[in-house]
Amino acid sequence: MFAIRQVVLNPVVLRRHKLFENKFLYRSSIAEGVFCKVIPATWKEISYIKLLEKGVTYEVPYEGNGLLIKDSAMPR
Repeated sequence: MFAIRQVVLNPVVLRRHKLFENKFLYRSSIAEGVFCKVIPATWKEISYIKLLEKGVTYEVPYEGNGLLIKDSAMPR
């Protein structure tokens, strides 16, 4: 799975912050650790990502496409 990977150290990510009721904003912050930037291409990869928890095992990158998955959560 995830044939094309790019290892990223301490990436800049987008995080959603709730203000009140239906109001929120996105802020950039630095996620500490080693991540792999991937672009899912098959249903198997998408199904695997759906099992992960956002903000814990994967993040949304500030720039570019794809997702940042923690190195420890990547399938070998």
